Amino acid sequence: MNTLLLFLLALIFVPLFAGLLGLGASYLQLTSQNTGREYVVDLDQDFFIPFYLALALVIVVSVRVRIGTWRRSGVGESVHVDKKKQ
Repeated sequence: MNTLLLFLLALIFVPLFAGLLGLGASYLQLTSQNTGREYVVDLDQDFFIPFYLALALVIVVSVRVRIGTWRRSGVGESVHVDKKKQ
């Protein structure tokens, strides 16, 4: 249950943090240029692209970790493979 909770927290907070970081970086870039223009939020470019990339990263890492623990536990090995090990 603990690992499921940690996975869900990572699934929520890592992409959210990446999206907010992208939004903040975009705001800082626009304000540092001193163009005098008003800041216009482009959610697709500034928030959602970093959000989706971080979400994909969390999913890929969690799948790789689950496959690694599944292989180490020996679940799913056939009798034929077990005979070769002996």
